[in-house]
Amino acid sequence: MNRKLLLLLPVLGFMGFSYFDKEENMSKYHNDGIEGVMYSNNPPDGKTGAPGEGNCTDCHTGSTQSAAGTITYAFSGANNEYTPGQSYTIDLSIASGPKNGFQLTILDASDNAAGTFNAGTNSATASAGGKEYIEQSSSTGITDWSFTWNAPSTDMGALTVYYAFNATDNGGSTGSDVVYLGQESIGVVDNASITAHEKLDAAYNVVVNNDASVMNLQYSTIDQSDVTLNVIDMSGKLVYREFLGSKSQGNQNDEVDISQFNHSGIYFVSLLIDNYAINRKVFLK
Repeated sequence: MNRKLLLLLPVLGFMGFSYFDKEENMSKYHNDGIEGVMYSNNPPDGKTGAPGEGNCTDCHTGSTQSAAGTITYAFSGANNEYTPGQSYTIDLSIASGPKNGFQLTILDASDNAAGTFNAGTNSATASAGGKEYIEQSSSTGITDWSFTWNAPSTDMGALTVYYAFNATDNGGSTGSDVVYLGQESIGVVDNASITAHEKLDAAYNVVVNNDASVMNLQYSTIDQSDVTLNVIDMSGKLVYREFLGSKSQGNQNDEVDISQFNHSGIYFVSLLIDNYAINRKVFLK
C-alpha cells in the first residue's frame, strides 16, 4: 500500500499544479472574480466594434446595445471637424455605474488608422494590427474619460470613431454586463476655409534643449517669405531679434543659440513671416 501511495503522489501533484495553473491563466483573461483580473485595465486590442473587429462580448457574456442616448461622446473640434496636424479633446462618459470600461479607435474610409492618442487620467494607449487604441487603465468607480486625439498630419478625409463601452455592476460575473457600441463621424475642415495665418500657426513648433543651449524652430512658409525671429520676455521687452532670411516655400528648420539669454524664465518666441506673426511661449534657462 505504501508503495502504491508513493507512486500516486507525483500524479496527484501534477494534477494539482495543472489545476492551479489553469486557474491562474483564467484569471489573466477575465476580470470579475474568477472571470477576471486583467480587464479592469488594458483590455485586449481589437474590441471596438470597428469593421473586422469584435467587441467586449468576445469575453463578457452580457448583451450589446446602441450607445446612443446612454453614452455621452464629445469632440472639441468645431462642427465635429479636424484640421490636419491639430490636437483635439475627446470625452466619453456614462451617467453612473460602479465599474465601467471602454476602447476606442479612429479610422478612415478604408479602415486605416487615423491619428494618434495621448492618454488622460485613467486611460492608456495601445497599438495593434496597424491601428491605434485608447482604453481604460482604471475602471472601478470611473464614469468618464477625457483624452487627446492628434489628427493625422495630412488630410485623410472623413473619419469614423468606433468605440465599445462596457458597463458592469461589479457583481463578480460578466452575465449582467451591458456593452454599448457607438460610431461617430469626424469631418475634415475645408482647406479653402483655412486662412494663411491659421496654416502658418498650425505648422509652427518650438523645441527647446536647455542642456544643449539651443532652440529649434520648426515652421512652414506658404510661398517665398522673409522670416524674422523676435524673443520677448514676460514684461513685453524685446530681448532678441534675428533675421532668419528669405525662405522659399515649404517646411523650414532653424536652430538658435539660447546661451546668450542671461536670465532663465518664460519667453515668447515670435516669428514674423512676411506680415504674419505667430507666437509660442517657452521656458528658457
